[in-house]
Amino acid sequence: MTVWVVTPYHREPEAWLRQCCTSVADQSHPDLRHLMVGDGTDALWLDGLQMADPRLCHLPLVTGHRDYGNTPRGIGGLYAIAAGATAIAFLDADNWYRADHLERMLALFRTTGAAVCTAGRTIHRADGSLMYEDQESDGVHHVDTSCYVLFPAGFDLAAAWLAMPQEMAGIGDRLFFDAMRARGHSHAHDPTPTVAYRTNRVAHFVEAGESPPSDAKGDDELSAPIAWWRSQSEETQQRWRTRLHSKAL
Repeated sequence: MTVWVVTPYHREPEAWLRQCCTSVADQSHPDLRHLMVGDGTDALWLDGLQMADPRLCHLPLVTGHRDYGNTPRGIGGLYAIAAGATAIAFLDADNWYRADHLERMLALFRTTGAAVCTAGRTIHRADGSLMYEDQESDGVHHVDTSCYVLFPAGFDLAAAWLAMPQEMAGIGDRLFFDAMRARGHSHAHDPTPTVAYRTNRVAHFVEAGESPPSDAKGDDELSAPIAWWRSQSEETQQRWRTRLHSKAL
């Protein structure tokens, strides 16, 4: 199976992007493509990396979308479908995979036939050091963006990233999880933490019993989208629900 890994990037440090790219290139499942989608930015050094490894594809977008990578993620997913992908994975630019991540997801698919397979994750500090094994992204209540792999029966979900209001982009992973359930897709979860999540969230440092760094993010990214949603009319809410819950690409 040919797996396309879609990574939106904006202005992450080069070292983080290289770690992300290396983790995909080093997967034990060799039949893959890694699509780096620049969100209004162009890391020119990726072109050189692409020449060294033809499995890497670089697609810089002229315009930045200010939606936490949802638009480049959706564009990348549709690009992968058009290119003949048989599975589509997502990996944020500040995160990385354990070497057996895709292999485990493919094994889960072969066992279950699920349209969507997901993995567990570990939480890491900005320098990459391990904090703890996460229990939040458990496949039951929540799944982090970088933990998803879509198979053909679930490919319609690639467009779900493009069907979200920009005002709610900060909770896009939660909307995506909701869309998966509303569309009735089968889902299998492997709790093995094969995704590494680099955090800057206050809640994760509190969970680890550590003092958050001065630039750590609080709950505004959660509360502001919810407040916006509640301020909308029932007609507007229903229009967005229809867009997000429809299987039509």
